[in-house]
Amino acid sequence: MSPSPSKVNRQTLKKPSKKTDPHVTDGLKAETENLSKIRDIIFGTQMRDYENRFVSIEKRFQQSIRDLQTSVESRLQALDLQIQRMEREINAKLDSEREARQSALEAEAKQRDAVREKLSADILRLDEKATAAAADLDQLLAAKTIQLEKNFEQQAGDLENKLQETHVDLSDTKLDRHLMAEMLQELAQRINKG
Repeated sequence: MSPSPSKVNRQTLKKPSKKTDPHVTDGLKAETENLSKIRDIIFGTQMRDYENRFVSIEKRFQQSIRDLQTSVESRLQALDLQIQRMEREINAKLDSEREARQSALEAEAKQRDAVREKLSADILRLDEKATAAAADLDQLLAAKTIQLEKNFEQQAGDLENKLQETHVDLSDTKLDRHLMAEMLQELAQRINKG
């Protein structure tokens, strides 16, 4: 706030010059005081009104600034609280989603392990069945081979005996062609059966 013109004039006029005469200085002082009084009478009330208005405006302006600061601070605090609340909510959602994904991954891993174990057990069971079937087949083949060998040896022996008998019969008696054909036909049938 600037000082009133009467105060400025008084301050500037009160400083006497060092070069002036003291009698002149007293006269100037009296004139200055008279002039100040006249100014106060003419402009004093108006200046006081201006001063009061300026003081009132300044007070209102300062109050407005304080109100604005308070409003801004309260809004900032409310905004800060809202941001903190939203941050907590987002963190809670992220945590729950992370936990849900983790539990889903764990469930999937357990399910995958269960399927892997089941497949391993099935493969082991099938391998055991295949091994048992192969052993049974080997035994069956061995038994059939032995049986076929015995049958073949028996038939070979029978044929050999028959051939010897036939040879003996042929040598004892001469065979005719029809008898020989029947015998060879019987021999061929036995070979085909055996």
